[in-house]
Amino acid sequence: MHQSIHVLRQIEYLARAYDLTVIGHGDPDPRWPAVTWCAVPVQPPGAKVAKLGWFLLGRRYPSCYDAWFWRVPRYRLAYAYALASGADVFHANDWEALPIAVAAARRTGARVVYHAHEYAEEARSQDALWRVLIGPAIRVLQRRYTTDPDVHLAAMLTVCDPIAKRYSQELGLDSLVIFNAPVPVAVPAREQAVAPGRIRLIHHGYAKLSEAAAYTTSSSRSGLATSA
Repeated sequence: MHQSIHVLRQIEYLARAYDLTVIGHGDPDPRWPAVTWCAVPVQPPGAKVAKLGWFLLGRRYPSCYDAWFWRVPRYRLAYAYALASGADVFHANDWEALPIAVAAARRTGARVVYHAHEYAEEARSQDALWRVLIGPAIRVLQRRYTTDPDVHLAAMLTVCDPIAKRYSQELGLDSLVIFNAPVPVAVPAREQAVAPGRIRLIHHGYAKLSEAAAYTTSSSRSGLATSA
């Protein structure tokens, strides 16, 4: 979770006015001493293989997605932390935190804010394994927990208008668009402007060493912030 600037900016904002509990990976951040931190372990080695087995079964029996999710120890631990927090609002960061927030809200009557980030089910659609197993699992779980009959989402967040429009068409949910913007930094101007004809590349994003490394990074972003 500490790798996601979006979440860190939200913690910075919410910690000013709310009694905030953060459930996720990593150690407490000294910038916010008043925040309650509840740590959950990262995905252990070998867990991905078991996950893909469940996802394969899920193509035939969609209930297997839920069966897999609630067998994962770190998700069950996060759920226990969420219940113990006594929060009035659960902020679910990414699709992996959504079932936890909705299930906890079902028990406590709290509201849920879902931070979807990008369009998760097609995050790595160029990968055949993702298209066949992982994307369909995200699609089913996201649809199931955004349409829970007992928990109405108070808000849904994403990062740009086209993704918000797609979620509106597919899930019937209106999303607030919040851009991925870091803390402003004063950057001195160049002494000499670059000639337009010399620009070779403009890159917005981050470098990825491999699909395996990218998947690990993506998984480590999941977290649940709760406020009371």
